[in-house]
Amino acid sequence: MTRSLLAAVLAVSACAPARPELSPGERAAISDTVMVLTRAMFAAAERVDPEATFAAMSADSDAAHLNVGARFTRDSLLATYRGIFAGLQGQRLALQAPTVTVLARDAAVVSANGHFTATPKTGRMIESDAAWTFVWVNRGGRWTLLHSHQSLPSTVGQ
Repeated sequence: MTRSLLAAVLAVSACAPARPELSPGERAAISDTVMVLTRAMFAAAERVDPEATFAAMSADSDAAHLNVGARFTRDSLLATYRGIFAGLQGQRLALQAPTVTVLARDAAVVSANGHFTATPKTGRMIESDAAWTFVWVNRGGRWTLLHSHQSLPSTVGQ
């Protein structure tokens, strides 16, 4: 009986249509989409607009946002950056050679190193190299940032 059941399950699963591979055009479209979203997030950060910066970040329970060694929820990271952005006159963020890896029709990873320069309202400029990783997923027809990571050298602010 067990063998018959196993054979039936295998036969049914073998008949299920395989999900077709992504075409180069589909990969390019997904890559372009997540880069537009990533650049929009960076542009909002340069405007020191925390609401727009974190608008695409997922608040779902499976989301994780890592910032300089600490794990945050979307809401706790937004609260932190409201305070940080309130103290800035402006900032510039430069993505250098971003790489997009399309994982599936509904998932892609953007990773990049770069540089940022921030000018606090106190006037003393802060700058540093940085590294970012963003995991974008399409849920319900909307691309959202499920996981994010930012790291900076420990010399920032010293």
